[in-house]
Amino acid sequence: MNTDDLIQRFLDGQASPEEAAELSARIETDVEARNRYLDLAELHAALLADETLRDEKPPVVVSRPKWAWKAPMLKMAAAVVFMLGLIWMLNPASKLEKPMAKLLSTENARWSDEGTELRLNAGEAPSGILRLMEGKAEFLTSLGAVVMLQGPVVMRFESATALFVESGKVLCRCPTAESRLVVRTPQTRVIDLGTEFVVEARADESTRVAVLSGEVKVSSTVLHQGQAAEVRTRGVTMLHSEVVNEMRPHVASPPRAEGTNLLRGADFSSEADAWETQSPYVEIEDGSLHVRSLGHRSWPNARQRLWNEASGRVVTASARAMQPKDDPLRQQQFAVLKLVFVGEGGRQIAYASRHFQFAGEEPGVFQRATITAIPPLGTKGIHLELLLNAQGDENGSVIFDDAVLHVEEATKEVAP
Repeated sequence: MNTDDLIQRFLDGQASPEEAAELSARIETDVEARNRYLDLAELHAALLADETLRDEKPPVVVSRPKWAWKAPMLKMAAAVVFMLGLIWMLNPASKLEKPMAKLLSTENARWSDEGTELRLNAGEAPSGILRLMEGKAEFLTSLGAVVMLQGPVVMRFESATALFVESGKVLCRCPTAESRLVVRTPQTRVIDLGTEFVVEARADESTRVAVLSGEVKVSSTVLHQGQAAEVRTRGVTMLHSEVVNEMRPHVASPPRAEGTNLLRGADFSSEADAWETQSPYVEIEDGSLHVRSLGHRSWPNARQRLWNEASGRVVTASARAMQPKDDPLRQQQFAVLKLVFVGEGGRQIAYASRHFQFAGEEPGVFQRATITAIPPLGTKGIHLELLLNAQGDENGSVIFDDAVLHVEEATKEVAP
C-alpha cells in the first residue's frame, strides 16, 4: 500500500494495527513520508477549522481531495491530534524525548569502536551504527521491547519502535502492543504482531526470520510460532521448522538455586571484610551495602574475588538492590551487577554485566538482577562486583541487601 493510502486510512480511523505500525515505521525512517504526512495532517487540521464543514455547506475556497470528506470530523480530529503527538515525540530535536533505548546487559562484548563500550556502559543511549564484533549485548527500548544483539552484527536504532539490521542477528521480544517493533534489513521489513522473533541479515543478500512465539508479518506473509522464512529479491520462501532452533540465541542453563553460595558475607550481616569497598562511597551497615555517588566521577563499587577453576562451568550471579527514598538515583545513574573472569596474573579475559535500578524508577522497591555465563578457557578466578554509575553527581545512591554466586558443572552446555 502506498504512503498516501496509509495516511488516508489512518486519518479516517480505518487503519488496522499492522497498517498503523507500517505507517509509523515509514514516518520514522523516511523523510519524504514524514513530510507528506505533515502536509496532509496540516490540510486536515485546516478542514477541522473550516466553519463551512460545521454548517454542512460546500467548500468555497479550496479544492480538496474527495477522500478528505469521508471521515466524521471527530474521528479526523482524534487521528490528527494523536499522530501529531507521535511526530512530536519522535522528533530528534525534542529535548524532552526519552532515549530510544538503553543498554541492559553485555556478555564478552567487543565493539569495533572502544568508545561505544564506554558510552553505553556510562548510560548513554545508542546512536548511529552499532558494530558488535563478538559477544552479546541486550537493550531495552523506551517502550519496553528487549533487543538482543549476537555478534558479529551491524545495526542501528532508528526509533523506539524501529531498527535497521545491516548484517548479523538480533532477537526481539515485544511484551506489549506499545512495544512492538518494525525491523528493516537491506532485503525486507519485518512487522511485529506481538511476539518474540529473530531476524538475521546474511552475507548472501538474504534475510532469515524465525518466530519463537506470536506472529510477525514479512512482506505479505504472516509467520506464526515455530515458523521460519527466507527473503530474497524473488520473494519469501518458507524454511524447515528446524531453522527456528538454529536461529534461537543460546544461553547457559543456570545452576540450581539450592547450589552453594560461594560468596562470603553475602547478606552483608557478617564477614564484611570479605568485600573490598571504596570508602567513603561504599559502606556496609545494618545488613546492607550502601553505595553512594558523592560526586564520584565513575563507578564506586564493592568487589569480592574468588579463585576458582571455572573454565567451561556455568556461573550464575545475582544481587538485590533498591533506591532509597531519601536519596534516589539521578539523571543517568543506575546500579550494575558484574562478573569478571580473570586468567593468570589476574588479567581480565572476559566479563558479563547487567544494568538495573535506573533513575526515575520507583524508589524503595527492590529489584533482582541475574547473570548466567560460561567462563572461557583459561579462567582462573571470578570477581563479582556491585557498582553504581555515579555520573559525578553529589546525590544518588543504591542499597544492596544480598548477593549470590553459584558455580556448577555444565551438564547441559547450552539451552534455548
